[in-house]
Amino acid sequence: MRVLLFLGVFFASAVCVAEEDMLDNVAYERQALLMVERWQLAYQNKDLNELTALYADKIDYFHKTMTREKVMADKAAFFNSEKKKFLSQSIVSTITVHADGNNTDDGGLDDSMRAEFIKQVNVGGKTQNYPASLYIKPNAAGQWQIIAESDGITDANLGFDDDSRQVVKGKFDGLQRQYAWVNSRNAQTGGDCHNGDDCNCYLWTSQAEVKPVIIPQCINASLDVVSGLDGSGRDRLQLIDQRWQGGWAAVHLYDIQRLQWTPAIRTVSTNISEIEQVVGALVTPDPAKPGYVRIIETTSAPDTAEFINKTEVLLLNTLPAQ
Repeated sequence: MRVLLFLGVFFASAVCVAEEDMLDNVAYERQALLMVERWQLAYQNKDLNELTALYADKIDYFHKTMTREKVMADKAAFFNSEKKKFLSQSIVSTITVHADGNNTDDGGLDDSMRAEFIKQVNVGGKTQNYPASLYIKPNAAGQWQIIAESDGITDANLGFDDDSRQVVKGKFDGLQRQYAWVNSRNAQTGGDCHNGDDCNCYLWTSQAEVKPVIIPQCINASLDVVSGLDGSGRDRLQLIDQRWQGGWAAVHLYDIQRLQWTPAIRTVSTNISEIEQVVGALVTPDPAKPGYVRIIETTSAPDTAEFINKTEVLLLNTLPAQ
C-alpha cells in the first residue's frame, strides 16, 4: 500500500532532517525566512523589480528550467491578466525551513533550503489555498537567491510525487472537486517537526473558506480518497496518522459539511503491520446497512501485547441541515 511507502520514507527523512548540520546554522534559516517574506511582499505589491532581485539566473520553475527573464515575463502576464485578474496573495500558515538535498537544480547537494508554507491566492474573485515551496540557496558571491518554485497542487497535476507532501483530489463536499493535503508542525513552536518532537498534523483543503483541522500527536499522514460510501455524493478522505513509536496509528475519515472538515466516523485504532494485510481502502460500505461503513479496529491485549482485531460497523455522521 502507498501508506507504508509514504510513512516509511517520512521516517527516514525525519531522522535525516534531525541530524542535518545545516539547520544548526540559525543564520541560514533566518536568511531563508527573510527571502520568503520579501517574496511575499513583492508578490502582493506586484513588484517585478524586487522579484527579479530575488531569483537566480536559472530557476526550476514549476518543474521547467527557465531563465529569470522568462519567469519575470510569466509573472508580469499573470499580474496584468484581465481574464483571470490577480487580486491578492497572503501566507496563511507558519513557514518551515529545512535543508533540501533533492531538488533538481543543485544536483543533490545539501546547500539549499526548502521553505514550505500555505499561500492563499485570490484570482478573479476566487480564493484558493496552495501548499507552496521555495528553494533558496546562496550563489557563488554569497547572495541568497530563489532557485526553484512550485506548489503541491501543480506537482500533483503534473504527476510529480513529493514524498514529503501528498496531495489528493476529491469531491469532499459533494459539490465541487477540491485538493487536500496534510502538513505536520511542532506543537509548541509551530516549526518543522523533527524526530521525537511533540507534533500536530494539519489537514488543509484548497477551498479557502474551510479552515484546517488539527490532528494531535501526529507526525505525518497518508491520504486516500474513498468514494461511494453512501448516496450523498460526497467523497470521503481516509487519513491514517502516524506517531513516533510502536507502529501504532489511527484511521480518520473526513468529509466537508457546512464549510468545515467533519469527522465521518469516530477515530479507529490500527497498527502499520496490520495495514500491510489490507488491499485498498480500510473503510468500506456495509451492504446490509446503507449509511454505515465497516472497518477493522486493532488494539493490543494488555497482558500479552498481541493484536486484537475487531470489525466495527459505524454510522456515517451527517450534520443536521441549517
